[in-house]
Amino acid sequence: LKTPRAKISALESTWYMRSQLLRDSDWAGMAHSLEIRVPLVDTFFFRELAPMLASSTPPGKLDMAASLAKPLPDEVLNRPKTGFAVPMRNWLLKDDPTATERGFRGWARKIAEDCYA
Repeated sequence: LKTPRAKISALESTWYMRSQLLRDSDWAGMAHSLEIRVPLVDTFFFRELAPMLASSTPPGKLDMAASLAKPLPDEVLNRPKTGFAVPMRNWLLKDDPTATERGFRGWARKIAEDCYA
C-alpha cells in the first residue's frame, strides 16, 4: 500500500468494518429476524473498486450511482438522508416476557432504567 489513504482504508476495512460495523449490523439484524446484506464487502466488487478509491480523486456516491447499467430514479438519488438508530431504550425497557429467555437479567434492567430516567 503506497499512499496514506490506502493504508487507512485497509485498516478501516480489516479492523473497524469487520470488528465493529459488520458485527453490530449482524447483531441488530438477528435481533429483529432481518437478513442484512452488505454488498460493498463483496471481494470481487472491492477488488474492482479499490483502484478507484485509492486515486487522488476517489469516486463519490453519485459517481457510483451513475455507473449502474440501469439509472436510479431521481427520487432515489435526491432523497434526504434518513439515518438509522438502534432502538436500545425500547429493547431494554419494554415489558417483554421473553426478556429472561434472552438472558436479560434484573440488574441489567435496573441499569437501563437508571440510564434512561
